Amino acid sequence: MRSLIYVMGLLSILLFLSGCITTENQEFHAHADFALFIDGQRMDFNRAAFMSDANTQLDGLTHLHDFNPFVIHYHAQNIPLKRFFNSLDMKWQDDCFTIGNQTPLCNDTATGKSWKLYVNGQLNPQNENYIAKDLDRILIAYGNNTPQELHDLLNAVTDVACIQSSKCPERGTPTNETCTTAGGCSLDLNHLAAKTCIGVGSIKYCF
Repeated sequence: MRSLIYVMGLLSILLFLSGCITTENQEFHAHADFALFIDGQRMDFNRAAFMSDANTQLDGLTHLHDFNPFVIHYHAQNIPLKRFFNSLDMKWQDDCFTIGNQTPLCNDTATGKSWKLYVNGQLNPQNENYIAKDLDRILIAYGNNTPQELHDLLNAVTDVACIQSSKCPERGTPTNETCTTAGGCSLDLNHLAAKTCIGVGSIKYCF
C-alpha cells in the first residue's frame, strides 16, 4: 500500500512539473522586424508559400503568418535565424545563401559583395547563428553598399514588432495570430504567383 502511495505521489509531481514546462514554452512569444536585400532589392516574403496557418505550419516555433511579411514570430527561446530560413526552404550557411534548389549566392572577393547582418543598426558577426530578441530590427543584406545605401536599407526595416508584442499599445492592437491556431485563417493562393527575380551577374535568383 505504501509503495502504491509513493508511486502515485511521484507521478503527481512529474505531471505537475511537466505541466509547468509546457506552460512556460507555450507562453513564450517574441517578435522581430526583419528585411532581406539582395543588391539593394528587397525580397518580398508576402506570399502564401512563406506563411504558416492552422493547417500548415512550416515551423511551429518560428514563422510568418497573417500575411505580415515584416515580423518573425518566435514561440521558443534560443532559435537561430538559420532555422527560420530553413523552414522557408532557404539555407544561410557561412558565406552563402541558397534559395530552394537555385545556385547559392556567396560572398565574392572579386566584386566585394558579401552577406552582412545588422541588428538594431549595428553590424553583427553572428549572421545565421544570431538568436533574435524581442523587438529586434534585423537587416540581412547582400552587396557592396555605400554608406548612404546602407543607411537607406537600415531605415527600410520596419518597427512594427512592438505592436504584436503589445509593447506600443498607442500604435495599435496585436492580431489574434489566427494563422497558427486552431480554426485559423485560410490563405489566398493568388500570393503563390507573386514571384520576384533579382539578377546578380549572369544569374537570376527567384522567390
